Amino acid sequence: MEIQGKVAIVFGAGSEIGRTIALALAAKGASIVAADIDTPSGMETVQIMQGSRQALSAGAGSATFFHCDPNKIDSLKHLFNVSDRVFGGIDIVCNQVDKIDIESNIDEWLEKAFKEIFGANSPDMNGALGSTQQALQYMKRRGAGTVINVLPEASNEQHPSNIAAQAFKDACSVPAETDKVRINLVTGAKTENAESTASTIVSLIENENSIGEVIRV
Repeated sequence: MEIQGKVAIVFGAGSEIGRTIALALAAKGASIVAADIDTPSGMETVQIMQGSRQALSAGAGSATFFHCDPNKIDSLKHLFNVSDRVFGGIDIVCNQVDKIDIESNIDEWLEKAFKEIFGANSPDMNGALGSTQQALQYMKRRGAGTVINVLPEASNEQHPSNIAAQAFKDACSVPAETDKVRINLVTGAKTENAESTASTIVSLIENENSIGEVIRV
């Protein structure tokens, strides 16, 4: 997917990782919806984007802050609804996976949770799963899209096994085939490697063959 001219929602945009991702996408020409529960930090990210020469030279679109608590379903729905109406669609969503999203372990989360949200009768969820769920609805109408779930500071125990990674890949093949929505996972993200995390995300978005990938940075 070419990032230029696309609309991207970046969760946790006020954090170092989220801010770096937002700036990297802006530098590629995307309009950014910087979503965060921390209003001052999120607003600071938008101010940085608006003053970034690198982003401006790439012909970046607008940068907008949106207060959102991803752990509240109504807040998630409101964010996606307003972003869709204001920008005319949503092309890219970058989630930061909170540890509370993973109730037991990363393997079970990948093997079961993602498969469940793709079901026709799946209940509304919150967190990264809920955001992915909302993204699927809007991107389906858009005709294509990509979702990147970022797991910050993953330990060895949090990085999925090969079996779980394959289960995730298999599950993600469904929306990719039916709705042209690609979903990938990046683990091991932390402040120290924020730049490489952002670079990995850009590559996953631009590579149309990236479907259900689990990349550790």
